[in-house]
Amino acid sequence: MKLITKVSILVALMTMLSGCGLAAKTALQTARGGYAELSYIEPVQTLKAYDSLNTISISSAAGSAITPENLQRLNNKIRGTLSAKGLNTSIYGALKISGVIVHTEDNTLRKQVIMRVRLEAVQTGKGIGIVNVSGLVGGLRDFNEVLDAVVAGIFQILDEHEFSAVKKTS
Repeated sequence: MKLITKVSILVALMTMLSGCGLAAKTALQTARGGYAELSYIEPVQTLKAYDSLNTISISSAAGSAITPENLQRLNNKIRGTLSAKGLNTSIYGALKISGVIVHTEDNTLRKQVIMRVRLEAVQTGKGIGIVNVSGLVGGLRDFNEVLDAVVAGIFQILDEHEFSAVKKTS
């Protein structure tokens, strides 16, 4: 067999395999579902001293990249998760959480929402930490799943830093 024929077969095989690899990766990401990644901007202090939530407010600085419907859906998912965990917000709560969506991506193979979450002590107004929560889904998943991943990321912060109200209801 001539060298040019061997090279042609090798190139064709590599091209075919790379396409199969992309298909396999897409299938795997579709099966995996949504997940959250946390990037700490300012370290989060322990939340043991906080036993209640004041408010959780979410807004968007991503312009038209996130629709008002998806922003409302995200706020509703947060309230639903709070309720499921037996947590309610109150004007007397000790911990305030605010979030601003800073980036969204919504295409066929990848969906992402990055929200900057700020935790603050209500009594002193002092910041307790800032975390970028990146909700991700790959493959052919629905955008709602990326919103679920963001909500999971927020509660992951509370769990990892021992927010006492979450620990009591877990």
